Amino acid sequence: MSGPMTGHPEYNYPLFRRVAALLREDGITVACPTELGLAPVLPWEAMMHSALQLLLQCEAIALLPGWEHSRGARLEAAIAASLQMEMVRVSEEGVFSSMTEAEREILVTMLDALRDSREAVCEAAPTAIES
Repeated sequence: MSGPMTGHPEYNYPLFRRVAALLREDGITVACPTELGLAPVLPWEAMMHSALQLLLQCEAIALLPGWEHSRGARLEAAIAASLQMEMVRVSEEGVFSSMTEAEREILVTMLDALRDSREAVCEAAPTAIES
């Protein structure tokens, strides 16, 4: 599961827990980042490190409402799309809708752009340090 946390009351844990319970009622195995036992006050990078490790153990990603406004959820979605994982949106009521191929391509393009910009920075860094 992936969705917005930062800036939400209780870091959006109630929504994550509610949707996880609904999915489990339908017999779906759920990997929920709110169940990692991490304090939500950890730095964003530490939370994402754990969330990405969890994602890489999964076969699919369920995107919660508002995921597209979350830097971390967008990153998780882009990685899932690049890895050809099944991707579904889940409403607060546990209703699924599949991602279209066009949406998946946008996410892969976004991840490619991030990689390209990081490579450009890494290539420029030695020159900047030498100056």
